[in-house]
Amino acid sequence: MLFLALVSLAGSIQFNWNATASDVQIDEYAEWDVLSVEGGMPAFANGYPNLPAVSRCYVIPRGTTVTDVEVRHISTVSLGHGFLPDPVMVMLLDGDAPELSDYTDASFEDLGYSFPASSIVGFKTGTKTGFRLGSYSFVPFVYHENSGELFLITSADISLIYESDPDAPVYSLSEGQVELAKRGLATFIDNPEMLDSRAPSQRPETDDDVEVLIVGYNQHSEQLEDLVSFHNTLGYNAESVTIQWIVANVEGYDAPEKIRNHIKSFYENQGLLFAVIAGDNGSSNRLSMLCAPHRVPPMNTTADLYFSDLDGNWDADGDNKYGECNDEVDYYSDIYVGRYPVKLTEDEVLDVMIDNVTEYHFSPVSGEWQKRALLIGGWFNNEEPEAEWAFGSKYCDTVSTFFPVDWSFDSLCEDSTGYHPDNQMEYFNQGTAFVAVFSVGNVFDCFWDYTYSPIFSVSTIPEMNNQNNLPWMILPICTYSGYLGVESFSEAIVGYEGGGALLVTVPSSSAFTGSSEPGPNGWIGIYFSHLLFEEELVTSGVTHGISKDMLWANWNSFYIPRKAEWALQSINLYGDPCAVFIDAPEGIEQGESSLLSIRVIPNPVFQNMSVQLLLPEASTVTVRVYDMTGRCVLPVEENVFAAGEHSLGFDVSGLSAGMYVIRANASGISCSNKCIILE
Repeated sequence: MLFLALVSLAGSIQFNWNATASDVQIDEYAEWDVLSVEGGMPAFANGYPNLPAVSRCYVIPRGTTVTDVEVRHISTVSLGHGFLPDPVMVMLLDGDAPELSDYTDASFEDLGYSFPASSIVGFKTGTKTGFRLGSYSFVPFVYHENSGELFLITSADISLIYESDPDAPVYSLSEGQVELAKRGLATFIDNPEMLDSRAPSQRPETDDDVEVLIVGYNQHSEQLEDLVSFHNTLGYNAESVTIQWIVANVEGYDAPEKIRNHIKSFYENQGLLFAVIAGDNGSSNRLSMLCAPHRVPPMNTTADLYFSDLDGNWDADGDNKYGECNDEVDYYSDIYVGRYPVKLTEDEVLDVMIDNVTEYHFSPVSGEWQKRALLIGGWFNNEEPEAEWAFGSKYCDTVSTFFPVDWSFDSLCEDSTGYHPDNQMEYFNQGTAFVAVFSVGNVFDCFWDYTYSPIFSVSTIPEMNNQNNLPWMILPICTYSGYLGVESFSEAIVGYEGGGALLVTVPSSSAFTGSSEPGPNGWIGIYFSHLLFEEELVTSGVTHGISKDMLWANWNSFYIPRKAEWALQSINLYGDPCAVFIDAPEGIEQGESSLLSIRVIPNPVFQNMSVQLLLPEASTVTVRVYDMTGRCVLPVEENVFAAGEHSLGFDVSGLSAGMYVIRANASGISCSNKCIILE
């Protein structure tokens, strides 16, 4: 890592908060009043009034740290008397709902007449791929328990203050690292216009740069080379290294720390974007001693975050217990990580995974399944029958709003009577590009809560026969279903030859949900879906990593971060982090029409290609060529054409070998296709 000399920096970022009573939604839940405001998230410990906080995240200058957040010129309006805000209840999915009939358990009376004592309930600083981020959470409500009067802050001037910090990491990174980080950050920071001016310095790219590092056992050396070839074909400069070599040649306390140190060196010096972990035990095990709530066992399988968050110190006190409460974990991803979960003796399973991801990218089965989704919602906690977020149907309804207009989806959900459908396997086997399961689970099963009958399980995997119409699956709340070192459901399905899933995002330990909001695991699943379908982050590792970054940017409270940290450490990606969503070549844009079509001739391409367009009407046509990081790599081509067939020629001899997306836009209609460029 190159530490650069910076001049002394200090400054602030201003935000003017404005709201009216019409911006607040108040619903009933039992005897409580549930307050909602756009972007609101829980901010306090269980039992305190659930006054939602609104968070903001900014890119700040390199070499600085947020030192304070000031709020001035506050104006309020009373929303009325007699309110009883619902208490915060973010709970273990496999635990009992807290019994909170009033605020006494929270010692509310010790907080004074007005709650909260400050409208700023937390702020923090972090580093993501050289970008310095500052965020805070602001509670726009004031509650008086004695009278039950509730006030809304209608206006306020908020200042995020940052100062020079000689200990802040400052990097010089490759253009590819900076551009990929900018693509993700632009989806959630509040000042994306500052990304260029506050980016880390860029160093020249070299022939030694490695964008994808594949780590696996020497016993799988043949498969590791297949993975190198696959990633090279995608357009990345890839390299493999064996765990045995790392253990013998890299410094560190144990094998996982040595692997992380090796990955970190490639990140700091050789332009690393992605790490692929091929293996189950040893390469991914990392003991987490996070101070978790009662009844949560230690998590022994931190995979993604330990290898993707390369700024933080996972063992600040040097006791070789990693991710403890007082360690200095940063929680923002610097690279993107995915895993091929196989054991040493499972050569055939690894072959299946590699074959699946290769077929998915280069010879997928065409059909309507590419624009179809399956949503499944269980019932999380039958002790809270009136809590809307206790039902997976609420999550399914939320995710369904992100789908493009030309997509179809099926939503199968359990209700409070115990009813649930039993035809989920039928829908799965019809073929579906995206599957989201919001339900309880364990190592081997995702199941309906009321009857504990399986939705999907290790035992039902042989029934999955979807003709290799492999979906992306997210199971962000299914506790333990991605437990590493055991043949869990998630591990088994991504290695199933008969047609399982291309990748799964899944917890390897306990999950949390909320009664009147999604909870940290639920938010990650919602963010993932939003990023995939609305923000068009279609590279799996990036979609997965940014969904966790979004949670951390929004979860600033000093009261509740432990649960968010647990979710961030627990949710892992089983699958290749460079996998590109299958609908990407045909356009995720809203309003796409089959009347506009695009074809690339020849494909694969050598030096020159012809883009064939079929236009339904006379239009101004814009054609762009993107690499797999989402960067436009050729000058924009714009022409006015009559209706009918047309051809545009492109010289691609200056582009590196790999996969690219050609996207055309005509009269607001978009269409795209993939091509492979050869050297």
